[in-house]
Amino acid sequence: MYGAFCIYVVLQFASVRSQMCANVAIFQNDVKQNVKIAGSPIWQFQDLGLVQCMTKCLQFSLCKSVNFNTQSFVCHLMDNDNSSYITDNNSVFSASENWPKLNLAGACFNHECPDNSRCDVNDFNDVECVVLGCVGVPNVTAVNRTVFLSKNLWLIGDVIQSPCLYGSSAPANCFPNGTWSYFVCQEVSIKDCADAFANNLLTATKIVYVDVDGSGLLSKIEVNCDDAVTVIDHDGMNRTFVDGYDPAYSYRLDLNYSPSLDHILALIQNSDYCEQFVKYECHHAEIDGYTGWVTRNDAIVTYLAGDGTIPNACACHLTNSCTDTSFKCNCDINDANWREDAGVITSRDDLPMKAFVAGDTGGITEEAYVTIGPLRCWR
Repeated sequence: MYGAFCIYVVLQFASVRSQMCANVAIFQNDVKQNVKIAGSPIWQFQDLGLVQCMTKCLQFSLCKSVNFNTQSFVCHLMDNDNSSYITDNNSVFSASENWPKLNLAGACFNHECPDNSRCDVNDFNDVECVVLGCVGVPNVTAVNRTVFLSKNLWLIGDVIQSPCLYGSSAPANCFPNGTWSYFVCQEVSIKDCADAFANNLLTATKIVYVDVDGSGLLSKIEVNCDDAVTVIDHDGMNRTFVDGYDPAYSYRLDLNYSPSLDHILALIQNSDYCEQFVKYECHHAEIDGYTGWVTRNDAIVTYLAGDGTIPNACACHLTNSCTDTSFKCNCDINDANWREDAGVITSRDDLPMKAFVAGDTGGITEEAYVTIGPLRCWR
């Protein structure tokens, strides 16, 4: 197979055939034929061979892989190597992780050029970093981070017409020195998304800066808005497998929020209603006596729905809809069927959830999944 590939490369890229054939054994595990990855390139070149395309990639700090068209000889430098594959009989894809970088990059091997530049070798064989554009987000209050991060590399001359969440003094221009032009964002004093919604300040990104304590000691924070609902995300919102923890509360999933606890408590105090979703999927894994969550005061509580006035209760008990109504949770049936308890916790005195704890998953057939949603508050 790879011998045939080498012949194919010789026919298509005569200018680099010796280099390609010499390295085909090295590249054979790193070149995927008839596919490319999705996404927009950070840069492109024409009339190159595959090896030359790889060399170009190593000149860019942002480049992680290449899409190469074997018919048009177009080289696309990509800033990721894990996007989904797209079938294309005229393309090959290769990620840079295992390339022989010293041989390919030459003088630019292990260069330290910033992400907004590429490594070049001048006529005196000296390495230079050539500025290509702008990267990152300017350090400006109320800047629209989403629009700046929509591209990993903005080219010199690119213009962002609306660089702020609310309003700006000027567009943002990418200057030839790789910096953004000066602009000032309009600042609006709002406590939460309810304020933003009422004053028509929500942009398409649904992100706002809020002053939860009304110009007190706390700094402004960035939050997501679902119309008038303030949404505080954490790092544990993915469905998480729980297995191998038999004693009660021996499994612990800590939830880390981007705002501080002081910010969150101020938001809760300003709100009339707060909630947090939790779902526990269980297979021979009991809730009663084994599973609960950690409140903002570091106490373990065992209710998984409602305001906590009914201990050990799940949502199905509150609505009298449990599969077996002699239990307060479906998972307490504790059998070989996959069951689920999902509900919304509403106690403003206990929220936010700081951690989820569980047990009874130590046996061969005992396992579970937990999903914890963001904190949502409104008034």
